[in-house]
Amino acid sequence: MALEHVYSVLKLHERIAHETFPRGVRLRCRRCGKRKKEDRDEAAHYLRCGWPMCCGETMILETNIEGCPTCTAHARMAFGRK
Repeated sequence: MALEHVYSVLKLHERIAHETFPRGVRLRCRRCGKRKKEDRDEAAHYLRCGWPMCCGETMILETNIEGCPTCTAHARMAFGRK
């Protein structure tokens, strides 16, 4: 019984990543603009160990903003998209 609880705790990051990021994650460097797309297993690793670094800074998580008109308008202003 106790081993089941330990195993459950060890798999916590995987469960969170698989539910939160079913299609994986997209990361971007704020300085150079480099982008990475990772699967949900790699997202679980990042949740457990920390987000990757690029240009001396932590990469940021890109989100899907296409469904929100306010976010889409903001992205167009911020990134010069039409």
